[in-house]
Amino acid sequence: MSANTNPKHFSYLVLSFALGCVLFLEGCATYAGRMDQPRRNFETGNYDGAIAELKKYAENKDNDELLYLMDLGLVYHTAGRYKEAIETFLRADKVAEIKDYTSLAANAASVLLNDEIVAYKGEDFEKVMINMYLAIDYTLLHQWDDALVECRRVNRKLEMMISQGGLPYEQNSFAKYLDAVLFEARKEWNDAFVDYRVVLKWRPDFPYLPQPLIRSADKLQSSEELAEYRKRFPKTNYKIAKNEGEVVILLEQGRGPIKVPSPSFHLLPKFQRRSYSSDYAWLRDGTTTNRAR
Repeated sequence: MSANTNPKHFSYLVLSFALGCVLFLEGCATYAGRMDQPRRNFETGNYDGAIAELKKYAENKDNDELLYLMDLGLVYHTAGRYKEAIETFLRADKVAEIKDYTSLAANAASVLLNDEIVAYKGEDFEKVMINMYLAIDYTLLHQWDDALVECRRVNRKLEMMISQGGLPYEQNSFAKYLDAVLFEARKEWNDAFVDYRVVLKWRPDFPYLPQPLIRSADKLQSSEELAEYRKRFPKTNYKIAKNEGEVVILLEQGRGPIKVPSPSFHLLPKFQRRSYSSDYAWLRDGTTTNRAR
């Protein structure tokens, strides 16, 4: 995303677990009670306090281990401690690993029928978000090869959910866009161009795409595609001068919903919205932090 873009267009790119957004069913009352203080610490900026408590709970390796690991990873990420965030999200990814989506769905059905509480394996969106945060944190540490791996894992997981689980999901355009951005940053124009074209196919209205798409076609001297995209996006200024560059900003905004038991059937959860307002954002480049309105 370019720095001068309209903030209203950020909405669908927003990435946020928000601490405690995965409160799992009524049977996990222990988790809900334990989260009060870490959540307060997180929301007031006392990240060290939240980390200390969440680390203690995550080491218990009980049925709620994944919940604590995701929360802990988010706190590390928000605090700018990206290496520790990566270590934590990798642990969470192992706990939430999808080996066979069909058997996983059958296991979930068994929990509902037998009224049992088993180790929480995560919602589908949580499994994907773990890899998205890994991709972002690797990017911020300039470990771009690892970031590219995680971008691809996002869509491999989604493909498994679609093909094996028969679920009406779509591929993640943001992950593919980040993939392309990283290739372009490394001047790997062909790989970048391939991924930008995939984003165009998946999401024709994806903002911020025309400039790098046309720029990549120009770099590769792909005259046919260049003419096609310049005609399709006639007002796009895609050139970057010799002493200029492009800034890509990933904006995380908002508070995620919390999951609570449904009043009509306590084994079925529902999501409860949480309100928020934003006056400014912290801008990080992996090493420094600045406040921006």
